[in-house]
Amino acid sequence: MRKLITVLLLLIVTAACVNNQIISKKKNLSISFTCCFKYDRVSLYINDFEIFKDLELVSDQILSITPVYVLYSRDGLFTIYNNSEIIDQKELKLTNKLIKITVEINGQKTIEEIDLSKGHIIINGTGAENRAIIGQHRKPLILD
Repeated sequence: MRKLITVLLLLIVTAACVNNQIISKKKNLSISFTCCFKYDRVSLYINDFEIFKDLELVSDQILSITPVYVLYSRDGLFTIYNNSEIIDQKELKLTNKLIKITVEINGQKTIEEIDLSKGHIIINGTGAENRAIIGQHRKPLILD
């Protein structure tokens, strides 16, 4: 009976560890585009590598979100989504926790260094200085 309980406990612990690795391997970084995009041409580069170029973004006027987002998995794959549909995938290994992110909106570039350990990347349309507003948040966005 003790052996059976020990084996069951080992199986449960092993399954939990494997499940945790699978979940954490799926998504390492997310980039969301929120409000203020009105048929803007947007390009996104990470460490001077093109993720997408001249993608037309339109924000929902009521929800203030844009249906385009980017997910990066630890196996080095950037996946670009429009709603839930995959529109492109690019392969790039990120070796540092610091990355250089370049956002170009209608020809106006904004370049910032981002620490990946500080959370999800949120990109708003151009602000008062005619630059993209790039922020980070640890908690997921919740829309009411």
